[in-house]
Amino acid sequence: MQIRESTILITGASSGIGAAFAQAAARMGARVVLLARNAAALETVAETIRAAGGSAHVFPADLIDPAAVDAVVARI
Repeated sequence: MQIRESTILITGASSGIGAAFAQAAARMGARVVLLARNAAALETVAETIRAAGGSAHVFPADLIDPAAVDAVVARI
């Protein structure tokens, strides 16, 4: 699978495995789209990725809420 120059959407990206995967994918050249409920934590992960030269886009959303899912899909 080609990672470099791919766009990867990662849920739960504000901490733990999601954040670690986002950082690893960005190091391999992917553009990462970060989703989770905690906007501040997502921004922290994104800043870490950007500081290392990666591309990260933040979309806070509660994916258990269907209306929030529709709204974030429309924004992305």
